[in-house]
Amino acid sequence: MDEGAKFDSFVEFDRAFRDFQVTTNTLFVTKASKTVDIVNSRLSAGLTKFHAKLKFANITYACKHGGAVRKTGSGIRPQQRTMKKGCPAKIIVAARRASQQLEVTAVNLEHNHEVSPETYKAYSECRQLNEEEVNFVRPLIEQHVVTSLLEIFVQENSAATNTKVVVIDKDFTEVNAVKAAFPGSPAVQLCEFHVKKAFQTAAAQLGKSPDERKRLLGSFSEMLHAPTPQKYDDAKAEFERYACSEAISYFAKNWSNITEMWVRYHCDQEFTGGNNTNNRVESHNAKIKNVLSSSSKLHEALRGLLKLSTSLSQEAHHKTILLKTCDFYSYERHEGVQEQCRKVLTPYACKLLSNELVKLRDEPREVKKLSPRTYAVFSTSTDVWHDVFFEKHSCSCTTYKKMKLLCRHMLAVCARFDVKPCLKEAVSRRWFKSYQLEFLGTTADNHEQDDIDSESTTESSAEIQALSMPGPSFQKMNRNQCFNYAMRTLKAIADNLADCQPDVFAARLGFLESVNAAWLRQEDVALSHHEKDKVQAPENSTAQDVGSADMLHADEEQQLLDNNQPSGSIEPLISSSETGSSTNQESTTSSFVSEIRLPHVKSRGRPNKRVLQNRFKRPREQDDDRPVPFRQLTEKSQTKCKED
Repeated sequence: MDEGAKFDSFVEFDRAFRDFQVTTNTLFVTKASKTVDIVNSRLSAGLTKFHAKLKFANITYACKHGGAVRKTGSGIRPQQRTMKKGCPAKIIVAARRASQQLEVTAVNLEHNHEVSPETYKAYSECRQLNEEEVNFVRPLIEQHVVTSLLEIFVQENSAATNTKVVVIDKDFTEVNAVKAAFPGSPAVQLCEFHVKKAFQTAAAQLGKSPDERKRLLGSFSEMLHAPTPQKYDDAKAEFERYACSEAISYFAKNWSNITEMWVRYHCDQEFTGGNNTNNRVESHNAKIKNVLSSSSKLHEALRGLLKLSTSLSQEAHHKTILLKTCDFYSYERHEGVQEQCRKVLTPYACKLLSNELVKLRDEPREVKKLSPRTYAVFSTSTDVWHDVFFEKHSCSCTTYKKMKLLCRHMLAVCARFDVKPCLKEAVSRRWFKSYQLEFLGTTADNHEQDDIDSESTTESSAEIQALSMPGPSFQKMNRNQCFNYAMRTLKAIADNLADCQPDVFAARLGFLESVNAAWLRQEDVALSHHEKDKVQAPENSTAQDVGSADMLHADEEQQLLDNNQPSGSIEPLISSSETGSSTNQESTTSSFVSEIRLPHVKSRGRPNKRVLQNRFKRPREQDDDRPVPFRQLTEKSQTKCKED
């Protein structure tokens, strides 16, 4: 895109500008513009107006990362992100009245950020699906899948050796499998949601009254969230005080001997990153279940899994690009440690840190200095003193142990004694942007390498056999699915008819109405295509254009409806009850006949759950004095005529 380049229309410029952006891996957005209609409306009489083909009198395109950050929010959602980096790249185009052309008047292609094919593909404007891609991925919505075995997961993932904690639901058959499969013997914890659900089911059977069941659930919840052993013992004593013998026996047999797997003050001693449920695993399983099912064929299962793997890899790659290209900011004021963390930690870690600061401001902590690098902070929620060791960069509270992130006790020491912690020692590496970029980038690179290896293997194979993929299975579709599938073709037909001339539109619409009328009468339909009238459809078309020679005029259609006989070599309607095997006869011209059978359907509208009986009655015109054929009368009218 050079300065001084001229274009005869905006369509020509837009096509060239799009090619330029794809070639240079840059994305420009409209910053300011003024249409020719606005300029022409303000021109004085006698002045030459701009042609409508120019569309814009002037337009300025700026880089996607251009402009300054605008902070217009009220602070309700403090965590924000922006792509604006003040990039100076821009292109200005103006219309010339004398030549009636668009001219590029200014070009600045200097960017202050990374420009690469990976970054360009990650922009939201470049990731939008076209209509063909949308129709291609739509069948994935209604598919299902099963999970992989745990042993295969450990075998195929080298990172399994670094696993420290595994969260499962309350299925003790998996506990021994986890400990045997994972080489590091990780700690096994129970999902908090499944723990509550399992005890709630048992309490419904053990409790003899609603009040007793309510007390059982309340005491169990207190034991579950007990922050200290003393709190747990108090809640357990309260549970045993009023619980029945069956409930006490059930608790002792199923829960009392595995407190390290479900009580929070035990579980929070391990670094879990705040994961006390298996919701993330369930979310991943839900995605797999949308791809596979027990009735899926092998090729369908493989295709679905490959699509899912590609989608997850693209999602990881997109997160990497966001960390690279976006500057995350907040409407809250950052000072000291918080400002230091915002530069190197992920947005999610900064959000957790902000929550700890809010708790610190709401409940100020009492801080004591025990030694030059050791402090004690009092917690009002647990009524205990927590030790903060800046020599080891750690805290004795459960928040720090399970998150490995600066807690409110460490922040209280930093604010009270103006101490700056070493983030590399005090914070787990998983909360750093650099680690996330390395981890997510490796995932995307591995996927790209797999694609390259797959292509090289395919090219090196001596013999390549093309396999045909089967079409949709209509036997497995319900009525709504069949309706939606048919609407794809019908919409394409309607779009094609809308572009026809009025006479052609009327003829083709009449032909479709005659076909629909035959289907409503439970008759078969045959369509004859003459070789000289064939029109080749484009690749992305879903319906073929029928030549005008095969279309019925109004008089011919009326004659067919009255006599139920084909006219000449045109065979739009053939009755299965009267013509017999006439569809198998060869036409005098070079043609082929395809017989189509469709189920009993409504003429218009979305389908109901129950198929109603359809009746076909040809409307009579006011000036039509011809008698109605006997076979077109209703059963009631036919009976009445016979009686007369």
